[in-house]
Amino acid sequence: MTTRNKRKKSSRIQLWTEDDPPGKPLVSTDDDKKNNFEPNPEQFLLTSVTFYVVMTAFSQTGCTYLNIHPDLFAQIFVFNPDMATIWSIPLLLSLAIILLVDERVEFVKEVKELMVDGVIPNVAPTGANGILMLSLGAGIGEEALFRGFLMPLLSNGILERGLGGTEVATYASLGVTSVIFGALHAITPAYQIWATLAGFLFGWEYLNDGLGSAMFTHCFYDFIAFAFIILLWGKPKQPSSSSSEAGKE
Repeated sequence: MTTRNKRKKSSRIQLWTEDDPPGKPLVSTDDDKKNNFEPNPEQFLLTSVTFYVVMTAFSQTGCTYLNIHPDLFAQIFVFNPDMATIWSIPLLLSLAIILLVDERVEFVKEVKELMVDGVIPNVAPTGANGILMLSLGAGIGEEALFRGFLMPLLSNGILERGLGGTEVATYASLGVTSVIFGALHAITPAYQIWATLAGFLFGWEYLNDGLGSAMFTHCFYDFIAFAFIILLWGKPKQPSSSSSEAGKE
């Protein structure tokens, strides 16, 4: 063998090790990303609550700066606890159907996978107090923005520009904010539709029973939803009988 050939051989670089044999994909797969995902419940809770506080403060500042009446904090005290509980019934029924259907329907399966992989590992360890803080943050912050600030802003804008009467302004603002609400919750296409309908329900409740009622319904539903999703979907999967028999062999 010539010296030149030896140099060629020695210049070859081995691209794998015993733990990384040929044929193993160099690009990380979705399973690899899931395995590398490390939940951080404390950071998740802190970031989420901070985000909702900023959302509420932004909404109040917007109402004050743009001279939107009634004022956001004044609207919060418009609260009917009896009606707020009744408004939560359609949401709770939809939650019950989703949990009963489970993975038998494709769009529910997609939502469950997202919850199991990302939400539950970050929310479950925070316990009841963490779930309560997240529910209060989402219920107050999102309702303050969409119903307390954006709906009056759009409605007043339509009236001031002479684009329609009171009814047109009311229903237009309700429809637009519901669509935006759904789009910002679009973790899957089906969930976007559900969130749009939920946004419409919160908006309709706001118009009939006040912002405080819509906030209560939103907070109450989120707390119940988090609790049951963690309880029913947070359980580790039991190995099937076939896989356990294969392991014994």
